[in-house]
Amino acid sequence: MRCMAGLATGGTSGSFLGAGLTLALKRCPCFAPGKRYHRKAVSVKGRRCPSPDLAARLQSMHLFDGETRVLKSSLLKGWMLSMGLILASMVHADEVQVNRKGYSLQAERQGQGAVAVVFESGFGQAAGTWKDVVADLGNECRCIAYARAGLGKSGTDGKPKTIEQHLQDLAAVMDTLAPDRKVILVGHSYGGLLATEFARAHPERVQGLVLVDPATMDQRHAFKQADGERVLADDKALLSMLPPNMAEDYKLLIAQLDSAATAAPRPLPDVPVALLTSTQVAAEPFVFEETPQGKALWKRQHAALFAGFSRGTHQYFATGHNIHREDPKAVADAIRSVIAASRTGD
Repeated sequence: MRCMAGLATGGTSGSFLGAGLTLALKRCPCFAPGKRYHRKAVSVKGRRCPSPDLAARLQSMHLFDGETRVLKSSLLKGWMLSMGLILASMVHADEVQVNRKGYSLQAERQGQGAVAVVFESGFGQAAGTWKDVVADLGNECRCIAYARAGLGKSGTDGKPKTIEQHLQDLAAVMDTLAPDRKVILVGHSYGGLLATEFARAHPERVQGLVLVDPATMDQRHAFKQADGERVLADDKALLSMLPPNMAEDYKLLIAQLDSAATAAPRPLPDVPVALLTSTQVAAEPFVFEETPQGKALWKRQHAALFAGFSRGTHQYFATGHNIHREDPKAVADAIRSVIAASRTGD
């Protein structure tokens, strides 16, 4: 195994909240733990957000799928011209519906390469969060991204999903778009947890793993041992700000991660891995994970995760949680390295 200190800079810090929830709430001027939120709000896709700054950050994180429509005509014309030039060179993406009992998942398939790469997004994020990584890969791979139930264009049965149910949905996506073949699984945050757990359960389906600042099954045990009061306060603050459906998903997720079963050692499959870890400590931490103590634990969690694999690379990036958005080329290059390793056995 190789450990590489590949540092990148720049970009806006995301935050790792609880169990892999990626939200950029910390800069909201009306937020403080234990504080009531004022009434001044703007609308994002029909939902009310506490401040214009928060709304913009939520949109940038793809938590509310879509974009605002307020653009001056001159800017819009310039944007359309630029996009026309970009789209002319882009690989076409096909949308595919994956039917599940009571709902359907919307997936995107792009590229004609021999290797299938399946992307799992962070909590609350849809397939579009990977667009820059997919664009960098172009036709090198067959890229498959999708939105979990209730996100993006995917439907929902109105019930929160367990980790196991999300893994079943991931299997259905793979069976539909990459049947009878191994895939490279790429996961960010909570999606990294799902990718790791899928590889444990179905090693015969996984050619390699790319874990982008992933959540781990035992992380909340470590965080609560270090500062349980802060972790519970973070949960309470976050739940007060989430839309109802996401709040229910989050409550079920943290209940699972707080169970005794998640603290037990878990064997990892013998597949090549690329693990990417963010190292940026927030100037004004929104949650425990962004504090110096929390970030030190975060890095130790990732070091322990990496030690469980027999081959691969572990890189550190001086970015926020969303490495794939701040440095998409680094993630694309990590995918390329895992593909190469899976072919040579290194």
